[in-house]
Amino acid sequence: MRTWIKSWWKDTGTIIKGLQLFALAAAIFLIVSLFGGYFYGWTWTGFSPYTPPTSDYQRGATLYDWLQLAVVPAAIAFGVVGLSRSQQKRDQRLAEQRAKSEQEAAEGRDKTEREIAEGNQCEAALKEYYDNMSELLLHENYLNQTLIPR
Repeated sequence: MRTWIKSWWKDTGTIIKGLQLFALAAAIFLIVSLFGGYFYGWTWTGFSPYTPPTSDYQRGATLYDWLQLAVVPAAIAFGVVGLSRSQQKRDQRLAEQRAKSEQEAAEGRDKTEREIAEGNQCEAALKEYYDNMSELLLHENYLNQTLIPR
């Protein structure tokens, strides 16, 4: 277990480490304030038994009240971060797919160009062969020389 934690901590980036430490500290603070509010009567936490306001007493803002105010902006912030991160991953995946398809298309074009060049070479060789044979048969009268015995 200890080696797993060490390897996990080593592989984690510095920003993520900081966020994890902050989340751990916040969780510990909330747990301590919950216990303090319920069992020790800390009124500033807002977790102690409810004290209704009277005409001459107005209850002040407590930690619980501030947490209620912080939930919506924190949810929006985490939502925006999460959505932007998923958008970045999707864009990166699309860019990789596009690069892969472009590479495959380039390889296909190269293969087609090689086949065309090979076909042109074969055609040129065949044309040269026909020209040489025509020259021999027509101009040199090679056909009559080989067919007529002497």
